Amino acid sequence: MTKYGEEYGWNGVAWCAIFIWWLYKNSGLSSIYLNGEKTASCTAIKEFYEKYNQWFTNNDYRPGDIAIMSFKKSKEIQHCGLIVEKVDDTHYKTIEGNTSSSAAGSQDNGGIVALRTRSINNILGVARPQYEIEEDEDMTDEKFAEMMNTYLANLAKQEPPKWAEKELAEARELGITDATRPMQLIPRYQAAIMALRAAKVKKTK
Repeated sequence: MTKYGEEYGWNGVAWCAIFIWWLYKNSGLSSIYLNGEKTASCTAIKEFYEKYNQWFTNNDYRPGDIAIMSFKKSKEIQHCGLIVEKVDDTHYKTIEGNTSSSAAGSQDNGGIVALRTRSINNILGVARPQYEIEEDEDMTDEKFAEMMNTYLANLAKQEPPKWAEKELAEARELGITDATRPMQLIPRYQAAIMALRAAKVKKTK
């Protein structure tokens, strides 16, 4: 159960596309995402933007593009995330729902929101909503970064879901985390440190 699914009206399902809907809704941009509609399907996102010639596969991706991804050789659509920035010629940083914090976990059903770095080998293409922050003005890296910073700051202030409170308290008692800002996203090095602490605790038992 997630707050994203609760707000969407459908919980207990894969929720990466639901998270994308939630991002646009809570950024005041619902009107440019699926014409104000919603879907829990990554395939439906791709098909909608293909219909309006807003689907791109040229590796010239931009912040704000919705990356449709696959982690299988068959290139079956499995996952989606929002591109935050271009890292280099072959990698993009994304924000994703229902993924894992590293390559060790499930990439398309990991259960958390995380910033990830994705290879173009896993990005089948992107859907590009028509951003219109101001008349005749395109979405820039700076504007998208400002939007994402606002989202991340608001996310960090939120309380964890009720179902996570007991285990979060236990993790705090074991010294795995200090449990402050529990909804804030963490970089991979912090995730690695927390995993190491958990492993050390397990060895002492």
